[in-house]
Amino acid sequence: EAGKLREEREERIRDRTEDAKKVVWKMISRNDEYEVLVQGVSLGRVREDGIGKWKIHPDFKWGSTYARRAIVEDNYTSFLDSGRALVDLWIIS
Repeated sequence: EAGKLREEREERIRDRTEDAKKVVWKMISRNDEYEVLVQGVSLGRVREDGIGKWKIHPDFKWGSTYARRAIVEDNYTSFLDSGRALVDLWIIS
């Protein structure tokens, strides 16, 4: 039972990792908010806070663990870095 659950989780991570190679950033507000899409499905948005720090805002359940919370609460230096962090969070969720 535990082995089967582990296999299913690993397969989901492999599938999402493959899908993540097809990321699209859609501009919502010029240079300070982007929607992040994978295979046409929105994962959420990334926003600049006005002082050069970017935050992620996931639109999916991500299961609050220490490592995942750290990804969500971190500050990023660009929309690309924050978008990649959002995709990473989605892959491991």
